[in-house]
Amino acid sequence: MTGTPTSRQWLDTAQQARSMLEGNSQAGRTLINQREAAARLGVSFNTLRSYLDALAVIEDMDRADKGVGSILRSRSVDAVRAFGRWSRFDRLGAVEFVREHPEFSSVAVRKAERLARQKIFAPQPNLWSALLASAKKRSFRTVRIRRDIVAAWRSRWQTFDPPRMLDELSGMVWDFRFHPVAGEYERQLGLEGAAYLPGAPSWMKKDRELFTERLRRLPGYVEQRGAGVVALMRMPRFALPEIFRRESRNFQFRSMLLAERYPLVLLPLPDPAARDAFQEGMVEVPCSDEGEKMALSLRDHQREWESSNEGTDPPATLLLTGPQRGVILLTTPDTLFADLFEVL
Repeated sequence: MTGTPTSRQWLDTAQQARSMLEGNSQAGRTLINQREAAARLGVSFNTLRSYLDALAVIEDMDRADKGVGSILRSRSVDAVRAFGRWSRFDRLGAVEFVREHPEFSSVAVRKAERLARQKIFAPQPNLWSALLASAKKRSFRTVRIRRDIVAAWRSRWQTFDPPRMLDELSGMVWDFRFHPVAGEYERQLGLEGAAYLPGAPSWMKKDRELFTERLRRLPGYVEQRGAGVVALMRMPRFALPEIFRRESRNFQFRSMLLAERYPLVLLPLPDPAARDAFQEGMVEVPCSDEGEKMALSLRDHQREWESSNEGTDPPATLLLTGPQRGVILLTTPDTLFADLFEVL
């Protein structure tokens, strides 16, 4: 950067408005006071709001890095607000951009923000393929779906109740067919795609029709694909774990809506730190008496798992969302196989 950054006129106006509004934040008065301040300063109400938003971005940045805050004070209000939008989901990337391009324009920062957003929210279609590749390294029928997941299915999804069906499903899990999301509703919820069980496996000699008929009862059944069993959500790769804490409730409720159609919903967080932060930010969902009994049962499974797998990390967190809803699994790409299966 060359020279000393100087304040823009918008910043002077915003600071004047801030001084005028101090001490006038009573409930029901904020918008009225802002309208009065805008009239006195000769700007529109919406313009003043944008100025104040940008000033808040600078003040927040001042507390973290005064050097970057000083650079922001020399930029236009549109550039600062674009930086603010970027920093909400990728603060490290936004700060690095400002340091490398201290004389950035609003056009430049918006373009960089779009590229960062595309990278962070990029699809992960290879995640399910990696899971299947890992499963195929095991000999046939040497892995099964985690017992606590099976127990949750038995409690929540009556269609999955027969033990034989669960056994068959566990044995053929790597035969699932994965399809990208097609419906607009599911796309808006953040669904990456789903693994479909196409029907009874070729090696099943008995109860083939019964098996397929039970699959047809699932809400996510599609005639051309089969039963949608595992939903894979598209999770962002935020740079800071605390962003996952802040955004967790949004994704939690989206996943609960998907759990109305799929027995298992996978939320692949980038790493264990992000998964822990996500879990801290979730809201507790009230349980019925049946749900409390199921939670106790899952804790029993957890203790049993830990006693038989000493020295290893515990399985990923399961979220129970009510009868006739699927189970939500918090996981990471590196632990997905271990979180979903147990080796026999």
